[in-house]
Amino acid sequence: MELDGDSFIVRALNSFSSCRSIIIFDYDLTIARIPIDWDNAREKFRNYIARFIPSIKFKEGLRLDEMESLVLTDYPEKYKLIYSFRKKIETEVSNNHEPIKETVNFLKVKTKRDYFVISNNLHSTVIAGLNQLSLLSSFVKVIGIDDVKSPKPSIKSLSLLGKSTNEIKNKSLFIGDSDFTDGKLCLNAKIPFINIVNKRIHINA
Repeated sequence: MELDGDSFIVRALNSFSSCRSIIIFDYDLTIARIPIDWDNAREKFRNYIARFIPSIKFKEGLRLDEMESLVLTDYPEKYKLIYSFRKKIETEVSNNHEPIKETVNFLKVKTKRDYFVISNNLHSTVIAGLNQLSLLSSFVKVIGIDDVKSPKPSIKSLSLLGKSTNEIKNKSLFIGDSDFTDGKLCLNAKIPFINIVNKRIHINA
């Protein structure tokens, strides 16, 4: 199988020097879609946390991972309780992830680059999805929200890649779907970002 030269991902990567050999992918909506109604999940999480920690109050509009992070900040010892809600809803859709065709086709072609995942989903969810898509062996490492306990756009996850700061800045780029989470991480870390949804490339030099 050869790389599709008309693929946006291929064209975007070809616009960078070959020294960009560390490619970091988001998972949900970048490699596959996890079929969860996230708006509904947010409301259910608010009710879930209120039962156990009624003193916690969330501002409107926060993502699920942002609410988790806020609770963890004040109650780090309740790690299992906080992530058990997410584990339940993500486990319910295991083996039903919907592939993002262009990304999956790209990943099925062998290259000399090293591939990583940094996701705001659980580590186990991403592993299960990559297994479902027969892509797990393509990746050097998967970093989930429960590994770093700080959601993108925080750059803390980059420290778990096993690469030096200089390697990350000079040799990596990020492929994702969100200017707010993935894009801001890249802007803060000063690494290039390729948005596969709006087909834009952000140099971030």
